[in-house]
Amino acid sequence: MRADNPTQKVHVPSTTQTRRGLSSQAVVDSIPQNHPTLKFSASSQMRLALTSTATTSARFGVSGRATAAIVSSVLHDIGLVTEEDTVHVVDKSKIRRERQKISSDLKKTQITEIEGLYYDGRKDETAFVDNINSKRYRKTRLEEHISLIAEPGPIYVAHVAPKSGKAEDKAESIVSYFVEKGIDTTKLKVLGADGEPTNTGWQGGSMREIELKL
Repeated sequence: MRADNPTQKVHVPSTTQTRRGLSSQAVVDSIPQNHPTLKFSASSQMRLALTSTATTSARFGVSGRATAAIVSSVLHDIGLVTEEDTVHVVDKSKIRRERQKISSDLKKTQITEIEGLYYDGRKDETAFVDNINSKRYRKTRLEEHISLIAEPGPIYVAHVAPKSGKAEDKAESIVSYFVEKGIDTTKLKVLGADGEPTNTGWQGGSMREIELKL
């Protein structure tokens, strides 16, 4: 092998090894030092920047454990992970730390006015405590959650929980949030949402309701 070659050949496990799955530690044999995504310390250990991975998995409700398994499997499939020489582990703790960092960064981002608003909702299982005969019972129920994104940016603003998935309730929860936080909407020029009828109806859609309330 030439001395100036920045990479080394990566051993790809056999089919039998692949079917058994990865060991508890994910391995990277060797990759280019100037790789645009992977970061290296002085000891040449690989440090994965998993910001986008953590953000996307949180958005779709994928657990940290499942996300770590998916990341390791992808690295395995493209030949960057083997079972022989352990350099770095991608586990649920890594995903949790990335999510905590993202959450901390978002809290530091405060907006005072908004020019473009995009929102998207989905129903999530939400835990709550029900008091029955002086006893407390932990239960779950489906709740509508709406994520608010400001443009230009994009900048994550917050998520709100309307009383129901009806257009009027969606609009009320969004407008009430802006009023409560003192966010100026007088410069709002653009509204965007997914194409379901409760959002886009020209008479009774949530977008129309927001326009009327503002």
